Amino acid sequence: MISRPDDSGFTMLEAAVALALLSVFGGLVATLASGGTRAIERAHEASAAASALLGSEAAIRGAASRVRIPYWERKASLRKTERGFSIPYYEGDPALRLELGRDEKSLYIATAGEARRFASVEALGIDPLVASTGELRGMAVALSIGGSRYLVAARFGQGALGLGKE
Repeated sequence: MISRPDDSGFTMLEAAVALALLSVFGGLVATLASGGTRAIERAHEASAAASALLGSEAAIRGAASRVRIPYWERKASLRKTERGFSIPYYEGDPALRLELGRDEKSLYIATAGEARRFASVEALGIDPLVASTGELRGMAVALSIGGSRYLVAARFGQGALGLGKE
């Protein structure tokens, strides 16, 4: 009978194959982990953009709802400014104005004694919403947040801006 050498270890070929498989699986795990980290970062950015949108939309609609143009003012004087526009009759007082505009890639809303700036929100355009009778009814604000574009329509006074018939 031929005696064999002790088979208690691995051959060089087996060790090389095991090492190659281990490095391939390690690379896959590292790739999946970095992809997961990127997905978490994108989700965080989307969450921050949604929060900025909700905050700016609430501020725009809240400020617009406090503009109360009296019925005898058929055409309120909308004053265009360098950065946006100014609307009288904030809180029903013709001397108080709502200022809405854009400044250095940010949205700002200024009312009687209070100014808010939304740095992560870029105001692309601000336009008045005018009824067919020429009455100023509200405003439309185009926003850019995190590369996405949104349009916020807000009605002056108490009611919500509806679609369809007035």
